[in-house]
Amino acid sequence: SIKSCDRDYNQGLAHFCSEKWTIFNQNNSELPSNLVKVLLNDGNGGIWIGTAFMRVNLIHLSADNQWKIFELKLNSQVRDIKALANDSSGGLWIATFMNGLVHLSPHEKEKWLFLNTENTGLPSNQLSSLVDDSHSGLWIGTNGGIAHLTLSSEAQINRYFKFKNPP
Repeated sequence: SIKSCDRDYNQGLAHFCSEKWTIFNQNNSELPSNLVKVLLNDGNGGIWIGTAFMRVNLIHLSADNQWKIFELKLNSQVRDIKALANDSSGGLWIATFMNGLVHLSPHEKEKWLFLNTENTGLPSNQLSSLVDDSHSGLWIGTNGGIAHLTLSSEAQINRYFKFKNPP
């Protein structure tokens, strides 16, 4: 099992295997930030790691312990990754704190798709959660409502539900 270290904030990544803990951090691994925000099983024995506050904030650690570090070219200085989700085609969805939604395509070498309020019907660029619906769609939690993205040749937000402020 893999989890973020929770005894002290900002300590890296802890891995428990065969009754032994291994800590990965900036001092003993290629992890570029000790502030691990989100983890996702890649389905092949490896993990995706999302970090915060760094230019480099997406890392893949493969089953054979190979590190691959990605730099997201985001507009905002706020670079937190809030959620990760695999899609049915083997791609990776990345929810950011202030930069909308990003997709990494598995079929082309590091092909990135950036979706935000300017180029889709996304209700907000401040995202908090993602769920793949297993029917070529993605549910997206934002601070402006819940959106549903239909995946086709062109990514299209086909509906969203906006929260009403309570009285």
